[in-house]
Amino acid sequence: MKSPSVVLRIFATIALGLALASLATAQNREKYVISAKAGAVNSVDGRVTVTRASKSQLLTAQEDLTAGDLVTTGAASQVEVLLNPGSYLRVGENSAFELADNSLENIQVRLSKGSAIVEATGLDAQIFIFFDFKSSTSPFSV
Repeated sequence: MKSPSVVLRIFATIALGLALASLATAQNREKYVISAKAGAVNSVDGRVTVTRASKSQLLTAQEDLTAGDLVTTGAASQVEVLLNPGSYLRVGENSAFELADNSLENIQVRLSKGSAIVEATGLDAQIFIFFDFKSSTSPFSV
């Protein structure tokens, strides 16, 4: 069994690679798209599915998630989602999350398994992003 520090380094390397690979795509999308909702998918690496209205399909980059969408990543798979300008949700392999509310004034993400990283930079306004964890008794906000 690998030590926690080795696992953490591996996950950090994967997250950095995902961030660098998707940087150009994310910047291009933000340049031309103005949205009043969270959930723009910037990058998908590996097998990532989205379940909408009890129907599952493969998720692709440049799609938009809507409230209630359940996203699941497979082994060696990651996804990056734009929450609002300057805020990204990066979800690692073997994870699942629901975008419970995609309105910019009340973004809610429910992580039911796996791991996720949130990058929030350049925020000039007070914006709340609420996270709910299945194993937690109370959600917290970032």
